[in-house]
Amino acid sequence: MTQPKIKLLDAKRFSSSEGVTPLPDPERFHQFEYLYLKVREKEGRIYPDSIVKNLPRIEANHPLFREWQMRGMSLNRLQAYLAQKSKPLMILEIGCGNGWLAHRLAQIPDYYVNAVDLNRTELEQGARVFSETHSLSFIYGNIFEDFFQPASFDLILLVSSIQYF
Repeated sequence: MTQPKIKLLDAKRFSSSEGVTPLPDPERFHQFEYLYLKVREKEGRIYPDSIVKNLPRIEANHPLFREWQMRGMSLNRLQAYLAQKSKPLMILEIGCGNGWLAHRLAQIPDYYVNAVDLNRTELEQGARVFSETHSLSFIYGNIFEDFFQPASFDLILLVSSIQYF
């Protein structure tokens, strides 16, 4: 199953590279991304591909194991809620990071997920790790820009990102 085209206001301006579609003027976020990644690294939240691929499952001896257990339970509740929907869904995840959640949701038949972040490093990791998930797209850009057509999504998620607004 392939991803339906994202409804962009001016789709001609954007082309995908490294599996990530850049949106207007992403270069202005390089300093934010640099500082953000430094903090994530200090927190032990930059993971190798082998871990990202299996999230939220993680080894019991990992320092953030309990956090990932909670995220796994939240994912199960979200999937149970979405299972009640009886139609294909176009989902936008804002602040997706490495895309682990977007990937899990995109595995549900007839769900199409667009994962947006200002962190190109983790977006490229997600695009690489989850490249075989055809119902998942990674987008690098600022969600405060007007680049999506109105009413493009059935569901918009802000998971672990609201603190940045």
